[in-house]
Amino acid sequence: MSELILSSRTLEPRTFQNLYGMDMGSVSSCDGPQPTRIMANRPYLLSSQPSVFDKTALAQLSNPHIRRDLTALSVSQGGETLSAASQALAPLLYEIKALSARLQAFTQGAWTGLLAR
Repeated sequence: MSELILSSRTLEPRTFQNLYGMDMGSVSSCDGPQPTRIMANRPYLLSSQPSVFDKTALAQLSNPHIRRDLTALSVSQGGETLSAASQALAPLLYEIKALSARLQAFTQGAWTGLLAR
């Protein structure tokens, strides 16, 4: 699994290298080509070859409505706390999605039953 990069400020390649000791060659974004800088409040992957799961997760986290809050939460609470919270919530979110799918199937079946009468 790839590491997630969240920054509350824009980082130029030289600053990124000075802070983290690596070049931007291993950074991926959901915008397509390799980024030339780390933009503030936008998630990036620390992986030159992200998996399909990594790309999907990054696309969901790149939603403009949540990425600023996600960055602020990461900066204020720390990366380990955010990671632990996401691991704890993952099974719950899976159950909510499964329940939603069952409810949708039930309501569509109910509408089909009503239309058949």
